[in-house]
Amino acid sequence: MGTVERRLRERGQKHDAIVDAAVELFLSEGYQNTSIRKIAEKIEYTPGAIYSYFKDKDEILYEIHLRGFTELSETLSEALKETDPLDKLYRIGQLYIQFALENPEYYNLMFISRAIPRSFAEKKEWEQGGHAYQVLYQVVAECMEKKLLPAADIHAASYAFWSMVHGIVSLVLRERCMVASCGQRPQLIQGAYDFMWSTMRSKK
Repeated sequence: MGTVERRLRERGQKHDAIVDAAVELFLSEGYQNTSIRKIAEKIEYTPGAIYSYFKDKDEILYEIHLRGFTELSETLSEALKETDPLDKLYRIGQLYIQFALENPEYYNLMFISRAIPRSFAEKKEWEQGGHAYQVLYQVVAECMEKKLLPAADIHAASYAFWSMVHGIVSLVLRERCMVASCGQRPQLIQGAYDFMWSTMRSKK
């Protein structure tokens, strides 16, 4: 490996270390209580070293959201391999739950924490989040077009479906799921999802 390649790899590793430390601190201490200095201390960097990668902590939070929503969009897109519209929709829910449970730290910062990157708030748009939502919206629209779901506003129906799976995983991630032990939670999550799915289908 040449000098340039080694430096690029090392810079990438430092960049990732900063983001990983920020994720942990944003969750444990809250976004407002986390400073660049605290992030630097956690990974034994100087604040100046952090600023050579990010201009402020808001830019770090933006990077976290960018990574999370990009991966979520790619994950949900796997459902489009299904041919039946209802199978696509069911699979979207499964993949969403899977993403949340496999990436709890990112999910908490993406959907549960009140901290939102300033650039998102200023632009009033979420490009990467919009991509993930469009996967769901398009499949719901396809189901409605083929009369496989009750007639409704497509955005309202998409939001309802999203809220359903978000609620299921949020109770677990925020440790509000007290009715089952950890060993029983996978079955509870799947059972809850299947029940809500069957209820939604029965209203067709």
